[in-house]
Amino acid sequence: MEITDIAVNPDNYSDYNLSTQSVNLGCATVGAWLLNGKALDACLDAHMTLNTYIGEKTHHQDAGGKYANWLNSMGFEHQSDEGWWSIIAVSPESIESFVKYSNDNDYASLVDAAIERYSRKKFNHGISSVADFIEVFQ
Repeated sequence: MEITDIAVNPDNYSDYNLSTQSVNLGCATVGAWLLNGKALDACLDAHMTLNTYIGEKTHHQDAGGKYANWLNSMGFEHQSDEGWWSIIAVSPESIESFVKYSNDNDYASLVDAAIERYSRKKFNHGISSVADFIEVFQ
């Protein structure tokens, strides 16, 4: 699998960030999957291609969970308000950085040092990429 095989990316993100909230139809409230199941199934399939890719490239069990925790450790949200992967999580740069982090001990040490500096006093930052995070906190 190649990174281009990941179905969801920043360019088509809005197509795959559909609401998973119940919908009030006036006379009844119905679950989003009941009302919009095929589109939500397509979203799930698209987001799962990210999990498959990082699982193949890192050989981690629960690679998706490790990726989510890794992003969170840098102050990035791994999940959208709708419960899908966030836009930074589907960014090829973020994905490639995680794969490199998982397979390159020198790079992992550099990232871990940046995370350690950030974790001393966590705060909301406006950093928009993993590369910028590493540059700011190295």
